[in-house]
Amino acid sequence: ALLDAARFFARGGGGGAGGFPYGAGRGGAGGYMMGPAGVTMDAVAAVAEAHFGYEQLAEVCEAAAAEAAAGAAAGMAMGGAGQHGGGAVSAAAARLHHYMRTLRGAPADGEGTFASFMFHRMMTHAGYSGGGVGQRIAEMLQNTPDEFYDELSDCLRPHPPLLWLHQLRADDFAGAASTLHGLSSTGNKGAAAAAAAA
Repeated sequence: ALLDAARFFARGGGGGAGGFPYGAGRGGAGGYMMGPAGVTMDAVAAVAEAHFGYEQLAEVCEAAAAEAAAGAAAGMAMGGAGQHGGGAVSAAAARLHHYMRTLRGAPADGEGTFASFMFHRMMTHAGYSGGGVGQRIAEMLQNTPDEFYDELSDCLRPHPPLLWLHQLRADDFAGAASTLHGLSSTGNKGAAAAAAAA
């Protein structure tokens, strides 16, 4: 309910301060996403973080990234260099990575980490970008900080062609060679695609 209230603004509701910056086309530049009764995306993020609401936190992070990307694109379209939009995109990514770093779950309760949750989500959910799952997987493989190498490897293990690309990006050439050998020896259809991608 809190997330829906905070989304109210994005649909043309009230305005105010305390949320994520939004760009032109959502009420004007320099405002903040805020719903009725002062519910901001920041407030939703705080509640989700405190209660390990991974789904809600993922939606907040994705909405912030989409808003930042839209702002950067609008700045570029208006002939600007997109410096402010680029900063917002970096801030949205930093926020996501902060949550990935700090929300480690409760293994005793069978709860995984937020990083693993996000990796699985990116592989199955198109998100707000509209580019589809394939684009999200490419962004995940390209933009995930090295500190999450092991978690991303675990997530990609059932998908050897993607694991192979991840290992190459991380300069794990021995792992990449082993993965590619496994693909070729099993006759996996992904082996040809993986070899072609190199």
